[in-house]
Amino acid sequence: MSRTIKKNGISLKNKLETFHLSFELEELKKSIEENLEKNPSASVSSHNKKAWFNGNFPTSIEQMDRQLRKRFSIGEKNKCVSVVYYPPEFDTNNKPCEKILEINQNKSNVITRFVISTIQEICDVTIGSHEPDKLELRPWVAYKTPEMIGGMLSYTFSNEKSLIIPPRKGFRQVRKTKNVSNRYLIILDYLVSKEELQELKNLLEPNKPEDFGKDTNVLEALKELDN
Repeated sequence: MSRTIKKNGISLKNKLETFHLSFELEELKKSIEENLEKNPSASVSSHNKKAWFNGNFPTSIEQMDRQLRKRFSIGEKNKCVSVVYYPPEFDTNNKPCEKILEINQNKSNVITRFVISTIQEICDVTIGSHEPDKLELRPWVAYKTPEMIGGMLSYTFSNEKSLIIPPRKGFRQVRKTKNVSNRYLIILDYLVSKEELQELKNLLEPNKPEDFGKDTNVLEALKELDN
């Protein structure tokens, strides 16, 4: 189970679904390397990450996609975008070149998002101006964010080698060492299909079409999340 701590914001506790995956880090790395060799045009690279937009995923991610679709009844009409964030780079003093990794992709067309870490991690999760939640990620567990909310969340990870697990009822704060060099973060976004988009527009009537996707809808989603 995931653990979150609410700080005057919206708590994700009990609103996340999880699915345990069975993969090895070397297996993931090898499948990415083979994918880049066989089909280099299938992915797009930017700073310390790679994205696949039209399928042709590395074998490991393709298997994750199949398992998650089956477990959560996600249809083939919902296209999947996969992004892999690589471990941080370190300077000559063995310090991370960047102190944090921010995943801040505001995508209103994401109906379902999964976040997967290859190591135990803690990240700050925020939406809008709300206070962040501390979210614990267990290795190789897919965390499914609430419908239509995942693409609006921002995730902040520390690149330091220490891991601080916040206190919770009956347990003190714990400080551990994490092998951040083995941390690959996998984001799987399932997009709203044209049919679902039309259904959402119909539900929002009598709102004007030009109002669709504005902050008013985000606020409604936030109210739903608080219930």
